[in-house]
Amino acid sequence: MEKIRTVNRIRAIRQTLQLTQQELGKVLSEDYRKISDWEREKTCPDLETKQRIAKALGCPLSVVFPGG
Repeated sequence: MEKIRTVNRIRAIRQTLQLTQQELGKVLSEDYRKISDWEREKTCPDLETKQRIAKALGCPLSVVFPGG
Protein backbone atom coordinates (compact mmCIF):
# COMPACT_ATOMS: atom_id res chain seq x y z
CA MET A 1 0.00 0.00 0.00
CA GLU A 2 1.31 3.44 -0.89
CA LYS A 3 1.81 5.70 2.09
CA ILE A 4 -0.08 8.97 1.77
CA ARG A 5 2.18 11.92 2.41
CA THR A 6 1.13 14.23 5.20
CA VAL A 7 0.22 17.15 2.98
CA ASN A 8 -1.78 14.88 0.74
CA ARG A 9 -3.73 13.76 3.81
CA ILE A 10 -5.18 17.27 4.03
CA ARG A 11 -6.30 17.01 0.41
CA ALA A 12 -7.52 13.41 0.73
CA ILE A 13 -9.61 14.07 3.84
CA ARG A 14 -10.90 17.37 2.46
CA GLN A 15 -12.00 15.68 -0.76
CA THR A 16 -13.57 12.76 1.13
CA LEU A 17 -15.64 15.33 3.01
CA GLN A 18 -16.47 16.95 -0.34
CA LEU A 19 -15.03 20.29 0.75
CA THR A 20 -13.40 22.69 -1.66
CA GLN A 21 -10.27 24.60 -0.73
CA GLN A 22 -12.45 27.69 -0.51
CA GLU A 23 -14.85 26.02 1.94
CA LEU A 24 -12.06 24.72 4.16
CA GLY A 25 -10.40 28.11 4.03
CA LYS A 26 -13.62 29.77 5.17
CA VAL A 27 -13.94 27.37 8.12
CA LEU A 28 -10.31 28.07 9.08
CA SER A 29 -10.50 31.81 8.34
CA GLU A 30 -7.65 31.32 5.87
CA ASP A 31 -7.37 32.23 2.21
CA TYR A 32 -7.96 29.27 -0.10
CA ARG A 33 -4.53 29.92 -1.62
CA LYS A 34 -2.95 29.02 1.71
CA ILE A 35 -4.80 25.68 1.65
CA SER A 36 -3.42 25.14 -1.84
CA ASP A 37 0.09 26.01 -0.67
CA TRP A 38 -0.13 23.42 2.13
CA GLU A 39 -1.42 20.76 -0.23
CA ARG A 40 1.36 21.48 -2.73
CA GLU A 41 4.04 21.62 0.00
CA LYS A 42 4.90 25.26 -0.71
CA THR A 43 4.40 26.08 2.98
CA CYS A 44 3.81 24.14 6.18
CA PRO A 45 1.20 25.13 8.77
CA ASP A 46 2.37 25.83 12.31
CA LEU A 47 1.20 23.67 15.23
CA GLU A 48 -1.77 25.86 16.13
CA THR A 49 -2.95 25.84 12.51
CA LYS A 50 -2.44 22.07 12.28
CA GLN A 51 -4.74 21.68 15.29
CA ARG A 52 -7.37 23.90 13.64
CA ILE A 53 -7.09 21.92 10.38
CA ALA A 54 -7.56 18.60 12.20
CA LYS A 55 -10.58 19.97 14.08
CA ALA A 56 -12.12 21.38 10.89
CA LEU A 57 -11.65 18.01 9.15
CA GLY A 58 -13.09 16.14 12.15
CA CYS A 59 -9.99 14.01 12.60
CA PRO A 60 -7.43 13.60 15.35
CA LEU A 61 -4.25 15.60 14.82
CA SER A 62 -2.28 12.34 14.63
CA VAL A 63 -4.35 11.18 11.65
CA VAL A 64 -3.91 14.34 9.61
CA PHE A 65 -0.32 14.95 10.69
CA PRO A 66 1.25 11.67 11.79
CA GLY A 67 4.50 12.27 13.60
CA GLY A 68 3.66 15.89 14.32
